[in-house]
Amino acid sequence: MPGWKWHWYDVVAMQQLCGYETAIRGESSFCTVFTQKEFESFEYGEDLFYYYQAGRQNKWTAALGIPWLQVAANKLNDTQEPAAPSLEQTPTKTSINLARMDDDHPAPPKPTMGPNETLAQPLHIWFTHREEIPFVTHALDLFHGHDKASKAMPLDHINHNRVFKSSEILPFLGNVVLERLKCKSDQPGQDGAFVRVLSNGSPKVQPMCHSGPEGTCPMEDFIKLVDNLPSIYGNLDKVCQSGSK
Repeated sequence: MPGWKWHWYDVVAMQQLCGYETAIRGESSFCTVFTQKEFESFEYGEDLFYYYQAGRQNKWTAALGIPWLQVAANKLNDTQEPAAPSLEQTPTKTSINLARMDDDHPAPPKPTMGPNETLAQPLHIWFTHREEIPFVTHALDLFHGHDKASKAMPLDHINHNRVFKSSEILPFLGNVVLERLKCKSDQPGQDGAFVRVLSNGSPKVQPMCHSGPEGTCPMEDFIKLVDNLPSIYGNLDKVCQSGSK
């Protein structure tokens, strides 16, 4: 590119475009420009960015994840049986264009309860930016590493043994799932309701609570854990007030 004055951030943008174009188009010519070692350096740079912005090195991130965990715990602790789905208004005609709302395709009925009400339904979905996923994983003490080799994030060289890898924590369409499992067993402590955490489809053992089957957390213990999180990481309101000073 004659006449173009290159800067370091142009190189980073090209490496980012490799990922974005591949996700959208299935391939990208930018991916062939760099070597494996250069992409490893880029990956570590992204890990440092998210680790210090939204990970454990940011003292506010866990507090930001607590409100969602509190709402999710309330949903999981609902012991009512899921109500049968029903609609007061059912369209008389169907169409492929479901997004179109007109006389032939009336709008669905308005909800009668708020978004944080306990609805006794089997599935609750929240959508957010992927950058907010580390708030929740940090509050649950996931992807931290519990020895010097796995949790170190030096700024002058790559730690290839690190646990925190942003590509595994917040990839495209990244997600965190909390499942309520009902188990039956004759073994002590293995019967009842348990909570399992999945990160991008992979089950994760919660370091602070894992006495249930396959490293799950007993429901009662999970509720206590979430209730106790503000005493560990701080109350969100107080943290935000102290951070504004």
